[in-house]
Amino acid sequence: MTDESKSLMEMLNGLAPSLNSVPVQLKGTTMDIINEREKTHGPYKSTAAWSQSLKDMFRSSPNWVKMNDGQKEALEMIASKLGRLLNGDHNFDDHSIDVGGYAKLYASSIDRNAEPSKLMADLAQTLNAPVA
Repeated sequence: MTDESKSLMEMLNGLAPSLNSVPVQLKGTTMDIINEREKTHGPYKSTAAWSQSLKDMFRSSPNWVKMNDGQKEALEMIASKLGRLLNGDHNFDDHSIDVGGYAKLYASSIDRNAEPSKLMADLAQTLNAPVA
C-alpha cells in the first residue's frame, strides 16, 4: 500500500463511525437494513464464506501476482457478487448487473501498454506452449 493510499484509508477510517457510536434511534434502522438485505444477498456468514473461498482461489492462481490493483479489485468484487448470487436471491438482477460492471472495470484496468512479446510469453506459459 502506498503512503498516499494509507493516508487516505486513515482519513476514511477516522470519518466512519463505529457501530458503538451510531445513535440509538438509527440502530434499529441499521438492523432493519441488514435483515432486508439478507433476503436478496443471503445470510451474511454463508455469503462471506463463499466469497472468501472464491477470492482464495483467485489469489492462489499463477497470474494473481501479475495483475494490477484494478484487476484484482474487480475480480474480488465479482467474487462478492457471485457469493450473493449463490446464497441470496439468484434472480435479483442487481448482482448480475454488478458482475458485468466489474468485468468492464477489469477490462478498463488492463495495461494496454504492456509489451506484446511479454503478453505472448505469458500466454504461452499459461497454455504451456512454446513461444514462436
